[in-house]
Amino acid sequence: MPISFFSRKPKEVPAPAANAPVKAEVAYDPALVDALIQQHRDLLLLLDKAKGAVQATHFEDVKGMLDQFGVGLAAHIKRENTDLHPYITARLRSDDRIAIVKDMLVGALRTERAVNGFLKHYGGYPVTERNAATFFSEIDGVITEFKKWVTQEESFVYTLYKSPDNY
Repeated sequence: MPISFFSRKPKEVPAPAANAPVKAEVAYDPALVDALIQQHRDLLLLLDKAKGAVQATHFEDVKGMLDQFGVGLAAHIKRENTDLHPYITARLRSDDRIAIVKDMLVGALRTERAVNGFLKHYGGYPVTERNAATFFSEIDGVITEFKKWVTQEESFVYTLYKSPDNY
């Protein structure tokens, strides 16, 4: 005889999050925004160097530059996700707080996916004389998208990061 879903005993539901560990509050770091902006500059410089290496037909240098860019981008995003976004989220008090935070994260995720797709492609198919023209146009698109993301972050998101007394 089959067991009915209605005759089953309910599963034990864990106690509310009262027993869950409390997350430590992210402290304000007055040097954070300057460090993040410097990372932006360094990352853009790496993209420009990779483009220049292709122009100079130094194809063997491109993969290392793109790998370095990928590592730097991952570190940058990790720092934003651990230090910047939680701090801002905890302190914003405006009515559209959720929309602001969502826009921050969606923009970062969209750009990260596009850039990582580019990096993955050229990590598997290194730049050669045959695909240099394609790489050149694609890296221009990546640079444009990355600059757009950087501009948005620096002109809007980073301005939300203030000392605790300024909220």
